[in-house]
Amino acid sequence: MAWYRCGGGIPSSLKTDMNAVYNKKFGTSTTYDPSVWASTANLMGPLPEKTASGAVASITDGADAVPIKSWEVKIAPTLTGKSAVECTQTKKNLIDNSAAAWENGTINASGNNASGTGTRTAGYYELKGGATITVSGIVAPSTTSDFRIFYYDENKDFLSYRNYSASYIVPDDVRYIRIRNVSVADISALQIEYGATATTYEAYTAPTVSTVSLGRTIYGGEADVVNGTGTDAYHAPVTFDGSSDENWKKHNSIASWFYIDFPFSGAYSNNSEYDFITSSWGTQRPYSNVSSLVNGQFAYGEIDRLVIKNTDCTEVEDFKTWLSNNPITMAYKLATPTDFTFAPITPTPETPSSHVANFWADTGDSSVTYRADIDLLLGGN
Repeated sequence: MAWYRCGGGIPSSLKTDMNAVYNKKFGTSTTYDPSVWASTANLMGPLPEKTASGAVASITDGADAVPIKSWEVKIAPTLTGKSAVECTQTKKNLIDNSAAAWENGTINASGNNASGTGTRTAGYYELKGGATITVSGIVAPSTTSDFRIFYYDENKDFLSYRNYSASYIVPDDVRYIRIRNVSVADISALQIEYGATATTYEAYTAPTVSTVSLGRTIYGGEADVVNGTGTDAYHAPVTFDGSSDENWKKHNSIASWFYIDFPFSGAYSNNSEYDFITSSWGTQRPYSNVSSLVNGQFAYGEIDRLVIKNTDCTEVEDFKTWLSNNPITMAYKLATPTDFTFAPITPTPETPSSHVANFWADTGDSSVTYRADIDLLLGGN
């Protein structure tokens, strides 16, 4: 917030700032007399709101330096829990093509630095796993392996590599990339961007990364990191280890079909749905198909019954012994989620002057509500 000393007329700095605002908003280059400030302000309606969402919430028509209204982040079900969300905002170009960001040498098939012809990125570049990225601004190498993208996980451990292509679908478990370049002579216009279509070049800007504490550990839900509000939708994990207080039973006629009644408190249930329980073992199937479960599947139904199909066992005691050696941990969705509040991200992210911004989080998909640039909107962008 700007502060202005009062007394002795309107400060010149205030006049300068007001002229800058009006010239920016109306695309003019003139001086606005203080006598017309009120009437001019009356012409300025609110900028229209829009929403971008997905693994990466990509915006191409954001207003110049206007704070976003909300940033809702999904927190995918997890057995380890999340007490903080890492939020990343980037501009268009995800790769630094300046000379200082590259070094001589290559990267071998194991993802490690090696001696050899060419250049490689000196560091790692963070991006969102599961997103589509596009490469542009270079002449395609004669041999696709000469330009190679290397994928690394959140610990910067090597995962795999991909040879040159115009676009890629990044695997879900990828968090960082590096590049080796053997034969591309000019990378001064190299651009890697989210999406399947190449657009005009923009110089690289380092991402803004913020860690937002949730003030608690949650095992699934969502959080609006701009407004500091969240929903805790999952119960902390429950472990089944075959102990004496677990009243497991066997179906009378279906082999290797074991069940336990009322194993969860306050759980959500729906006989036709699945994926509302995350488990360290097995795959959930709809309870409507419970009689057709195969080995390694489980179901939870509206009668508060958990059913597990395990062909390694034939009797209850066999199954409980198996559980003692192979405990199963499950986090389950709550029928009634809990709302909570936390300290929001500071400062509030803005859409940049270039109008292009990408928002993503390490916990799941993002949905960003922002103010659009009126000229781009009316121009049919």
